[in-house]
Amino acid sequence: MYAPHQGGQAIRTVVETAQISFQRGDKQESVAAVAGSASLKEKTLFVTLTNAHATEPVEVDVHLLGGATAARCRAHILTGEIHGHNTFEQPDAIQPQAFAVGASGSRFTVTLPAASVAAAQIELE
Repeated sequence: MYAPHQGGQAIRTVVETAQISFQRGDKQESVAAVAGSASLKEKTLFVTLTNAHATEPVEVDVHLLGGATAARCRAHILTGEIHGHNTFEQPDAIQPQAFAVGASGSRFTVTLPAASVAAAQIELE
């Protein structure tokens, strides 16, 4: 899911998101609901987004800055039961699935299911 970032130019990514609070022992802690990263190779922008919430989907507004606009997008997502995993007996229990992202122009919205990781390759104009 993250391999296309290798060899790319890191792009400053700002994620404004709510916090998810949880109890760990006797201490209240929190994590960001959404994390993300981006990199650029020629005219292809690679964006990865993670929804850390175990039960709630989250809507993410993506803004491409600097005059960039999206022409096409191909995306994949890993999602499912939060404790799901691959084993030797079931090596394909969890695998990336095609994910529709309506990326066009300089601004678009993505809805991430609970406990998911999405990876998008966006061709820029």
